[in-house]
Amino acid sequence: TGTVLLTGKIGTKTKTLASGKLSNLRGGGQSISLKVGKSVMKALKKKQIKAQLTVTYIAPGFGPLTYVAKVTLKKP
Repeated sequence: TGTVLLTGKIGTKTKTLASGKLSNLRGGGQSISLKVGKSVMKALKKKQIKAQLTVTYIAPGFGPLTYVAKVTLKKP
């Protein structure tokens, strides 16, 4: 399990675009669930958003491991 945070710039301000959780799937693998706000979806209608995806794994008995990736959000 773990936490997921998506941050990026809308205009000149850096904002949290979405947050969610990391879940283990039966048979292996993992799934990321994110909830994106209305203001982000509205901004995506006008342009792409460069963002940073941060995934933090949390396992009992271990310190948290954090991975960061650059992503581009596009109009759905």
